[in-house]
Amino acid sequence: MSDLFSSLSMAARSLSAQQVGLDGVGQNIANANTAGYTRRTVQFSSVPPYSKWSASEGVQVDGISSARDMLLEQRL
Repeated sequence: MSDLFSSLSMAARSLSAQQVGLDGVGQNIANANTAGYTRRTVQFSSVPPYSKWSASEGVQVDGISSARDMLLEQRL
């Protein structure tokens, strides 16, 4: 039964991470023409397996970063 629980928790973790990614895409689309808005990217990483015999535990969000041009930032 623990295998079923770990599979479901892996699926829930992965779906939550993908939801964060889709939220970032939605913000980028909604603010495409907003002056001063910088595109946001979501970094994902895989969660290591809990034992050497198991599969990966899905993905997680490592962080959200903004794509900024440092030359333009310094000019502003």
